[in-house]
Amino acid sequence: MLPKIPKISCSLLAAVDGESELPEVLKELDVLGIDLIHYDVSENSKTLHLKDIETLRQSTRLPFDVHLSVSDPLEYLDGVQLKADDYFCVHVENQLTWSKLEQIRRQVGCNFGLAINAETPVSELFETGQILDYVLFMAATPGVSGGQFDDRVVNKIKSFRRAFPKVKVHVDGGVNHLSAALLRDLEVDVLISGSYILKNEDYLVQVVKLFGRNLYLRVADIMRSDSDVPRVTPETDIRQMMLEMDRKLVGCTCVVDENNHLVGLVTDGDVRRRLIVQPDLSALKAKDLMVTSPFAIDPDMRLLDLLRELDKRGAGFDVIPVVDASNSCLGLVWLRDILHAI
Repeated sequence: MLPKIPKISCSLLAAVDGESELPEVLKELDVLGIDLIHYDVSENSKTLHLKDIETLRQSTRLPFDVHLSVSDPLEYLDGVQLKADDYFCVHVENQLTWSKLEQIRRQVGCNFGLAINAETPVSELFETGQILDYVLFMAATPGVSGGQFDDRVVNKIKSFRRAFPKVKVHVDGGVNHLSAALLRDLEVDVLISGSYILKNEDYLVQVVKLFGRNLYLRVADIMRSDSDVPRVTPETDIRQMMLEMDRKLVGCTCVVDENNHLVGLVTDGDVRRRLIVQPDLSALKAKDLMVTSPFAIDPDMRLLDLLRELDKRGAGFDVIPVVDASNSCLGLVWLRDILHAI
């Protein structure tokens, strides 16, 4: 079973008083495997502003994850421009009616949620939980960077999950490598961290610690290649195909054309399934058994991106071909090797 990999949302508030300009920080985060830019808007003097998002978008391809921690959120919504894959939440402590929440949801036009402070009972979410895409559990004081993790949030997450198992869970406040390990065990969907990442000279080291696994390995680092990979042509008969798989001690083979371009994949499972309905396979060739245009990956793909792609596809892949930009067959990577590597 694939491990659940949480998304990482980096809180930009931690960079407001730093030496680097926000566009520079965003460009650095873009290449690290960060999923979202957490954007705190509050009534504190040190805060971010909704009107700046469109300008900051020029420095990042990542969606914005807006947390509006103010006494009257409706006053802040004029002119807000968000995209469908952005996130936007207000606080359950604002005590907005169902109709007001629906109004905000329509106005922002993106993933919509409620934030809840550590001291607020989780039951406050239950009346409107069914209209939410996600809930942001605050494990520290909202709008303040570098807070201490409040472990009261753990039981609140468990209670909310029992009531609303399909609503995604985000956690913000005091998220470091220790609290992240706890939250990963709870299968939290998004970890929000600011100071822990941005107050360190090497952002990458901190992000790797949050994942808790070496997900920055490339596919090329763990794939089997060259003479270790079985290859046959579409016209190869089944006997020669099985001999090739046996010689390489691999339960599958790539099917390639005369230029080594991948055209298909045959696994021993494909052969077994065909035997059930056709006991005599002697006349068959690789082209009769292969899966055409199989899912294939680039050797420079990071394991982090591969695991997320597999999760998105929701399909069971035991083995995946690796090809270059011209679709030349380079190798194979197995799910078991991915799990072992991380």
